[in-house]
Amino acid sequence: MSDGKDKTITQSEGMKEFLKVTFYLNDEELKALDKQIPMTPELFDRCCDKLSEIGAEKELLQFMLDYPEFLLYSAQKIERELSDAEYPKMTEEEMKESFEKLMARIESTQGL
Repeated sequence: MSDGKDKTITQSEGMKEFLKVTFYLNDEELKALDKQIPMTPELFDRCCDKLSEIGAEKELLQFMLDYPEFLLYSAQKIERELSDAEYPKMTEEEMKESFEKLMARIESTQGL
């Protein structure tokens, strides 16, 4: 049986996130977050970046769910940027070693 402590901790964490968002975002971003002004792709990206920077995970997730059309636009933009980027060339051995490290990390997190 819960003694209310869990609820208090959750409320405290929610308040911390609220305060971070309130003080870190500017007026335009806060109005967009609160749906008081129309959203634009640029404003959406800016809000996502700032929410991510301050670790406002719940607010960021809700924001992305509120604007799926802008989330898709942002994903396509990132995909275009990544496809245009130049990556350092890797040898066959480096690729194999990198893949093995990735698999080891995945295996180590499966027990969590």
